[in-house]
Amino acid sequence: MSESPSWAMSGQAIDGREDSHLAEGTHLRIVTNPLLGLPICPIVVDRVTLNVKSLLRYTRSDAIWVDARGALLTPPFAITADNPVTAYLPRSACWAMVSATAAPTRWPFPVVGPVRDPIRLPGTIRDPIGTLPGAGPMVRLPQKQAPLRVEAMVTTPLGSAPVAVRSRAPYQVYASHIERVVITGTGTVNGLRWLDPTRAPGGKPWHTLPLPCPPGARYAGPADGWDRGLQRAHDAAPTRLGMHEQPQASGPSACDPVGAGDEWSRVEHLGRQLVDDG
Repeated sequence: MSESPSWAMSGQAIDGREDSHLAEGTHLRIVTNPLLGLPICPIVVDRVTLNVKSLLRYTRSDAIWVDARGALLTPPFAITADNPVTAYLPRSACWAMVSATAAPTRWPFPVVGPVRDPIRLPGTIRDPIGTLPGAGPMVRLPQKQAPLRVEAMVTTPLGSAPVAVRSRAPYQVYASHIERVVITGTGTVNGLRWLDPTRAPGGKPWHTLPLPCPPGARYAGPADGWDRGLQRAHDAAPTRLGMHEQPQASGPSACDPVGAGDEWSRVEHLGRQLVDDG
């Protein structure tokens, strides 16, 4: 089976864990071009269950690395905040993982005036310069990781656009179409692994997604398509009202909670209106 071109059909998926609005589980959205019209049969979704170690057997590592100044790079190399680096892939990818390490930086301690004379404590304070007399523990300054940001990019009629972003390790990004990967921040980049969709392992049927309607003259779907469509709306129902529904909320987590039954009622009402209008 050949791969569908991204202009015709693509998919988007997100994990709902630890999200203020999404129900737990994998949320999948299939986007089709209006030129294709409606499907003539239910869409079958296959799932492949792999760990990263197994997935790497199908990946490639070839890419052209270019920094913002136009210099060609070969991993490993250092990256700085003022000089992002782009990895150009020889063909479209659906998954990429950047092997990188963020640079450690010290926390910026605020200085509160007026500055007084130093307080002398008993014991030893060891620093890079030497050791003061006494007996005490070594004091270490806390450190944090400098931010690294990995973006999966595509070219659109309006210019470059990110389709997936990751700002902490592991630096994995995935989308149905990735043309290049842009890395910004401070640290060390050791390489890149990416997956060509044509080399992806085959999966097993996972879900069948019929249209929310019974079969017809040009659609071979199940008789319970309407009920299954409502069940999908129930399972993927948001857990809170949206910010567009409560614009005065201080943030997403401050929106009022809602139940799956509310979404069921909303979708059923809209669906009945379409049936009545038809």
